[in-house]
Amino acid sequence: EDTGNNSLRKRNFRVFSQGTNESSPAWWDDLQKPVISQPTSPSLAFTEELRDEIKQMIANGKIQFAEILSVDEQNKRAKTKVITSQYAEKQMLVIKNESGFEIQEITT
Repeated sequence: EDTGNNSLRKRNFRVFSQGTNESSPAWWDDLQKPVISQPTSPSLAFTEELRDEIKQMIANGKIQFAEILSVDEQNKRAKTKVITSQYAEKQMLVIKNESGFEIQEITT
């Protein structure tokens, strides 16, 4: 007894088992190609700019030391730990926007 469900299953099986040939839909052909993995680390342009900014702040005597804790390259944000010129340890959020770097203290 064929409930109709079975013929649908057979038809689907035929589509998926046909492999790559002239009658395959384009999406099927695409699935048969090897997957090219994207590089895991995106461009680190923001990280490089951040390092330069930190070096500049140290050179200007604004801070003694900085450690980059985490970077969100896509949104141009970073969390850093800095030792200020008064030797206080602070966590800072650094955000890059149109006007340059914006630095906010993270209070816990």
